[in-house]
Amino acid sequence: MKVLISIVTFLVLSSSAFAQDGGFPPPSGDIALAKQYISYFMYGPALDELKLFYKKKPDDEKANELMAECYLNLNDDKTKAIPHLEFLLKQPKYNPSVLFDLGEVYHATGQLDKALEFFNRYKKEGALKETDEVDRRIECVNTAKELMKFPMAVTFTNLGKDINSEYPELTPFVDMNESEIIFTSRKKGTTGNIVSFEGYEPDVFITELKSNDKWSKAKSIGATVNTNLPDEISSLSPEGNYLVYTTSDEIGMQIIKICYKGPKARGFDKPEIPPAPINEPKSNQLAGTVSNDGQVLIFSSDRPGGYGGYDLYVSQKLPNGIWGEPINLGSKINTKYDENFPNFGVDQNVLFFASTGHTNMGGFDIFKTIFSQESHSWKTPTNLGYPINTTDNDYTISFNKTGRNAYLSRNKIGGWGNTDIYQMTINSVEPERSAYAVYLKPYVKYETEIRKADSLILVYKKSLEGGNLNPLLSDSLTKKIETLKTKKEALNPVTGNVITVKDLTRNKEYGEYQPNLKTGRFIMILEPGSYEITVESDKYKVSKTKITVYDKSNFVSEKTMDIILHKGELDAAAPVTKP
Repeated sequence: MKVLISIVTFLVLSSSAFAQDGGFPPPSGDIALAKQYISYFMYGPALDELKLFYKKKPDDEKANELMAECYLNLNDDKTKAIPHLEFLLKQPKYNPSVLFDLGEVYHATGQLDKALEFFNRYKKEGALKETDEVDRRIECVNTAKELMKFPMAVTFTNLGKDINSEYPELTPFVDMNESEIIFTSRKKGTTGNIVSFEGYEPDVFITELKSNDKWSKAKSIGATVNTNLPDEISSLSPEGNYLVYTTSDEIGMQIIKICYKGPKARGFDKPEIPPAPINEPKSNQLAGTVSNDGQVLIFSSDRPGGYGGYDLYVSQKLPNGIWGEPINLGSKINTKYDENFPNFGVDQNVLFFASTGHTNMGGFDIFKTIFSQESHSWKTPTNLGYPINTTDNDYTISFNKTGRNAYLSRNKIGGWGNTDIYQMTINSVEPERSAYAVYLKPYVKYETEIRKADSLILVYKKSLEGGNLNPLLSDSLTKKIETLKTKKEALNPVTGNVITVKDLTRNKEYGEYQPNLKTGRFIMILEPGSYEITVESDKYKVSKTKITVYDKSNFVSEKTMDIILHKGELDAAAPVTKP
C-alpha cells in the first residue's frame, strides 16, 4: 500500500511529463522508457512498451524479466507472467527469485501444489535472509488448502456494464436496505481524466436501485467528494449516512475524510477532514469507518508505536465534537503485518477488516470480529472463508440487512475487464468450523537442553570473536559449537516429522500438515467431530492426540493447542489446550 501512496505524488506533480491529451505517448517498443515507467510503478504503460519490444526480441532476458514483473503487479491475469518466468528459469544462470515469483503466481491463482513446489525450491536455492517470508507464504498456502476444503455455497453475479468497465472497479459498499452502492472506479472520465498506473486516477461512483430491481448506470458521486487527486471510498455506514473516503494531502500523504448525509438529504455534505491526532501529518491513514451514530471512528494507520505495518485504531467523538485520542485496537486484532479497510457491519458490534496476518490464505483476507459487551473488547478475528477470500488480495465486503446478499470486487474470468463488482448471494448455511493453531514443542527437559546449548554457543562465539586465542583453544571452541548445534538439531521438535490427521467421526484420513519451520505452527480448519492428530518423529516418540470440535452450542471459532513431543515421559499426559 505504501507503494500506491508514493505514486500519488509522482502522478500529481509529473503526469504532464508523460501525458498527451490525457494519456501516455503511443508505445514504440522503448525498453528504456518501460524501465522508467516501472520505476514509478506504472506497469500498464510499461507493459505496452515491452510487448512491442518483445515481438522483436522474444529471447531478451531483460524484456522477459520486466514483463513478468508487470504481470505480477497488475491487477490482471497473473498467469500471463508464467511463460516469461519459465523462460528465465531455463537460462544457465537464473536468479533464484524467479522461483519465488513462480510460487507467488501459482499461489495467487490457486494452484497450490505448484506454489509449494516453487516456494520449497526457492528455500533451497534462494537467499537465506528471506526464509521467514517464504515460510510465511508456505503457511498461507497450507491454510488455503484447508479453507478450500469447505467452500461456502455462494453465487456470484456480475453487476454488468452499467457498473463495471474495462478498468478496475473496487471496494463496493451497500447500505443495509440495498438501495444504493457506492464504489471506487478507475474508468475513463474521472475528475481531471488523469491517466494513472492502472486506468485513470480513481473517483467515487454511485449506483441506485431502480423500481424494476435493476441498478442504475453508475455516475460520479459529485464534486463534494471527487477532486483531481485520487479519491477512493473506504466505507459506508450501514444506514448510509456516513461515507469515509481517502485522498492525498499537499505532500502526498494519505488522509481520510468523512461525509455526512442527513435523513432527507439527497447528497452528502462537505467533507470533514479530521485533524491530528486522526490525520497525522507524518503518517498514512489508508481507510476508516464511522458508526451509524457518528460517535466511533475506526481507521488504519502506519503511525509509530503499532504492532507493525498498518494497524487499526479507534477514536471516540468527545462532547465538544472533536475526535478523541486514537487507541490501538491491540494485539488480538493487529499483527506484525497489515490491517486495513475496517467496516462496521449491520450489527454495530461486528467489524469486518482486511489483513495480511492472522489465519490467512494469501495476500489480504477479510476477517470478522465481534465486540463483547461483557469483556468490553474485540473477540479473536475469524477468516470469512473461501470463496469470499481467495489466494489473491481481498479487501472489503458489504452485507445487506438480511445477510443474504453482499457486495465485493473480484477479478474473475468472464468479467468486463480487470476487477469488477459482484453481488454475492449466500445460498445455504454451512456448518461452523474451528481454526486450530497447533504448535509442536519439546518436553521441558529437552527445551531446557536446547536453551543451554544456545547459551553456550553464544558464549563460545563471543570468545572466538574476541580474538587473542591460541590455535588449540580456538579449534576446541569451534568443535564445541558444532557439537552443540548437532545436539540442538537432534532435539528440534519441528524438523523430521510426518503429521497426519484422521477424522474419527467419519472414519477417514483428513489430511497431512507441514509446520512453519520457524514457529512450529500449523493450521487445521475443522468442522464439528472427533479427530486424531499423529506426529511421527525421527527424534521423539510417536504422538497421538485426540480432540473434539463441538457443535454450535459450544462452538469456539479459534483455538490454540500445544503438542509436546517427548521420549516417553508424558505417556499419560493430556495435550495442553487453550481457547
